[in-house]
Amino acid sequence: MEAFFWDSTGQVNLWLQSIMPSAKFFLPITFTGEKLFFFILIPFVFFTLERRAALSLLWLLLISYAVNSFVKIAFMQPRPFWINKVPAYVFEGSFGLPSGHSQNAVVVWGYLAYFLITVRHLPKLWTLGFTVIWVFLIALSRLVLGVHFLQDILSGLLIGFVLLYLFIKAEHSAHEVFLKQKSIVQTFVILVFCGIILSGAILLTQNQTLPELNYWSAKAQQSIKMVKEQPVRHLEPFSIDAFLTIIGCVLGLYFATALPQKNYTMPKKLGWRLLHFILAEVFVLTIFLSLSWIFPKEGFWGDLLRVVRYFLVIIATFYVYPYFSRHLPQ
Repeated sequence: MEAFFWDSTGQVNLWLQSIMPSAKFFLPITFTGEKLFFFILIPFVFFTLERRAALSLLWLLLISYAVNSFVKIAFMQPRPFWINKVPAYVFEGSFGLPSGHSQNAVVVWGYLAYFLITVRHLPKLWTLGFTVIWVFLIALSRLVLGVHFLQDILSGLLIGFVLLYLFIKAEHSAHEVFLKQKSIVQTFVILVFCGIILSGAILLTQNQTLPELNYWSAKAQQSIKMVKEQPVRHLEPFSIDAFLTIIGCVLGLYFATALPQKNYTMPKKLGWRLLHFILAEVFVLTIFLSLSWIFPKEGFWGDLLRVVRYFLVIIATFYVYPYFSRHLPQ
């Protein structure tokens, strides 16, 4: 019974890989639990369904992303392919517990289901059924692809459910209290929040050493080589890139919603909404790739400009493009 809940040998991963026709079948499924996919899904909600729901979804995702990143570094647990001969069909260089894909899948798809049921009045049974199945498949994909132990998945699902429940319960009242504050107080709160994230990240990662890390890196490279399509990279479990990304997004989201909205209205016809979404994705993707190419990625300036890059991407998505889209067909 203990092995069912806690596996440090990779036997659950190997068993699932052995009974699946192809582990690669799960690559598109696991993509729907990744940060990049959510940065496509959330603008889709923003431009085609409801702006408020999209912004709430992004706030919840950033909170979940921050919690997950802190817990990973606090526990410093390896992934299956770091310590066992388990084929890894995707590369992950951060710690394993809890599973970020499983946790974020619960909060994002769970909140979207909550919105569709309570606001758009979709059938509750069908919406919840699809959500549960899809979250399960995302969690399963992480086991099949060899990047998480069973305990990583279970802890990610549990934390995700708790965060989703607390967010839904507190969202309305917290939003009202925040809006009642003066602009300078709101800005101060956001800056303090970002400061806590940054200081906490530095405190947890600064001068951290793990005697096992060299062994884990060597073992991970061996596991990666078992799947020829995967490039061999080095583990970076103490990187603060995730925290810098969160800070950039939080600052961008706050200022994008605090600035005057210029009376942006969503088109009435679905076709024009989809056009707005597609053009927004092209616009934002161009900015993101351009900044990624221009900005350095290493050292102090690389860290600072990572924050700036995500700040500008969020501003472009939720403020700049909506402003210019007023001139498109409605």
